[in-house]
Amino acid sequence: MSEPYFDHERLDVYRRARQLNQRLRQLLESLPRGFSDSKDNLKRAAKSISRNIAEGAGKWMIPDKVHYYHIARASATECAASLDELVDFALADERQIRDVKRILAEIVAMLIAMIRSLEAREHSDMRS
Repeated sequence: MSEPYFDHERLDVYRRARQLNQRLRQLLESLPRGFSDSKDNLKRAAKSISRNIAEGAGKWMIPDKVHYYHIARASATECAASLDELVDFALADERQIRDVKRILAEIVAMLIAMIRSLEAREHSDMRS
């Protein structure tokens, strides 16, 4: 990876989101033709994860950061549901989506930890 120029590029969760995008691209390329709505929705949700992490990292106020990290987390869970739909509609099997879902679970856990840390910091700042 190249030298980070922006705050979000220094975040492990952002780097993990980029890895997710790369793995997801491979998965989507392996799917049968058709069902573009399912593929597009999955791509859109995945893009939302990295974009909202970047936007949150660029905010100065803690509530603003937390807001965007919550959106990124929700987009990650939307991706997980979209992957399940691929299996439900026989476009992919469990084995194909396992690694992508593992990455999503890591991203969700990282975002939750970041949100909790920021909220705790904000509450301690308010007491001071």
